[in-house]
Amino acid sequence: MKGKRWVIRPGDTTLLNSGQVHVVRTGSR
Repeated sequence: MKGKRWVIRPGDTTLLNSGQVHVVRTGSR
């Protein structure tokens, strides 16, 4: 998907792996 924007909220951790942005939400899932 083009123009995929990641919403970073307080409590979330952004991990950069292989140039990919993975958003890990704490308390979610």
